[in-house]
Amino acid sequence: MSLISMHGAWLSFSDAPLLDNAELHIEDNERVCLVGRNGAGKSTLMKILNREQGLDDGRIIYEQDLIVARLQQDPPRNIAGSVYDFVAEGIEEQAEYLKRYHEISRLVMTDPSEKNLNEMARVQE
Repeated sequence: MSLISMHGAWLSFSDAPLLDNAELHIEDNERVCLVGRNGAGKSTLMKILNREQGLDDGRIIYEQDLIVARLQQDPPRNIAGSVYDFVAEGIEEQAEYLKRYHEISRLVMTDPSEKNLNEMARVQE
């Protein structure tokens, strides 16, 4: 079963349709790359999938309890900390796992002991 299924999606701004009876299915463990020229609708599609933008017509079905997250294309200018810190703030529940993974990854680079490698394996699960 698809994690996300979009059926008969229609969205237009002004006269030109951005989506015209579009279909999309994203399966579990599938990697998706969104490519297109400026103005083609990549960011709009991401907003639609993240429930920030509605469709004019069509429907989207999400797997139960699915969490969709989107990182803004342009980070705010006045962020404090690193890009890592900014990304970690945006994923709330998973932030602690990401933080611990980041910490243990850096530690393994300088001390690849069995203890640290085992901790890294545990965090990756």
